[in-house]
Amino acid sequence: MRSVIHFALASSFAVSAAAPAQTSTSADTLHDAFADVNGIHPHYRIGGRGPALVLLHGLTHSAAWWDSLAPVLMTDHTVIAPDLRGHGRSNNPSGVFRHPLAAADILQLLTHLGIRDFSGIGHSSGAGIFLHMAAMEPDRVKAMMVIGLGHRIASTAPTAPPA
Repeated sequence: MRSVIHFALASSFAVSAAAPAQTSTSADTLHDAFADVNGIHPHYRIGGRGPALVLLHGLTHSAAWWDSLAPVLMTDHTVIAPDLRGHGRSNNPSGVFRHPLAAADILQLLTHLGIRDFSGIGHSSGAGIFLHMAAMEPDRVKAMMVIGLGHRIASTAPTAPPA
């Protein structure tokens, strides 16, 4: 499975890899940091060099979920892996977790870091958050991969494609 993900990443982000670096950090280590954005104090991990690649974990996980994949991605990307609000070491003073609110958190974190354009990979709830980010600020999201995104279909939705 991991080799399939590596192939998919190489294919999906080949164009992004040619872009100039936006952030410079140590290429071989993810560094822990915190910021103050959108009324929360999010924890994030950052490392690598090259175009920004944001990794968003699923519900009940943390940025550590990406630890086995991040070193491969850091060879040609600046990896930013935040803990979503109320997850890992990020706080959530309001006690509210909604995808649009988490999307605003991540967009503000990236702005705080001076990152304008980025690509991303979202798993589960993180994938849903990426869809909201792309809807909120489509010019910033260069490419994204959504993995295991659950969805619901309204009871009023058609059960067959239109004729």
